[in-house]
Amino acid sequence: MTNIWKKNYETAKEVEEFVKKAYELGDVTELELLRAKRERSIAEVKLKVSRSKYEASLKELSRLLAKEVRDVEGELSAGVAMKEVNIDTLPVVLSIKKKIEAIDRQIQLEKALAKPKLATGFVVEESEEGYYGLRGSLTLELPLFYRREGEILQNIAMKKALKRRLEAELLKVKSRLESVKIRLETLQKELEKLEREVIPRAREELALAIKSYKLKAITLLELSDVRRKYYELLINRAELLLDIHRTYSEFIEIGGWRR
Repeated sequence: MTNIWKKNYETAKEVEEFVKKAYELGDVTELELLRAKRERSIAEVKLKVSRSKYEASLKELSRLLAKEVRDVEGELSAGVAMKEVNIDTLPVVLSIKKKIEAIDRQIQLEKALAKPKLATGFVVEESEEGYYGLRGSLTLELPLFYRREGEILQNIAMKKALKRRLEAELLKVKSRLESVKIRLETLQKELEKLEREVIPRAREELALAIKSYKLKAITLLELSDVRRKYYELLINRAELLLDIHRTYSEFIEIGGWRR
């Protein structure tokens, strides 16, 4: 943003210097000179405000990083793309799945403890006739199944609730991913049109307007209008880039970025 307002200021200053020379030659009125000075002053104020915001951002960044940051180099790029996301591997999904698996193991354990236990044995007995005999025995131990049944039913209910939660979470993630994808594609298309068609045409119009003003073919007011529209387009481009990266950060937040 600061670079845009800097260019805007430089253009306004260039126009002011031309008007000042023209005024000294008696080619323009004092009113037009005052208007050019006002345009330059407004551009200068916008530049100073932008710089102060930038410096404040650097101080905040320095505070967060716990070290001094004097400048941030680089330029935002629209070249970001959403990669395929395996939603089954997202932390929130894995967490619910692990809970379901743990409850499954608990259910199986409770069922195993609830099964009847069968035992066999042999007893040596002495008969009245004086000889010994061997007698086999078979015992069936029945657990208190009603107690285990309550725990099993409770775990089954918890499992069903977790499955519903898992389905809701998967639906939520899919919906968010689709929303981010649509917004990102829309923003990128708008930016592409702005960069390929609108801004180049506006840049040519500004250059032509400056030449036309110097040739006295248009007024300073008309030139100012063309200049304002051009730099507004540059601001729109910067805002679109920021929106693109904010949208992409949502994609990363969902889980669309892995080392």
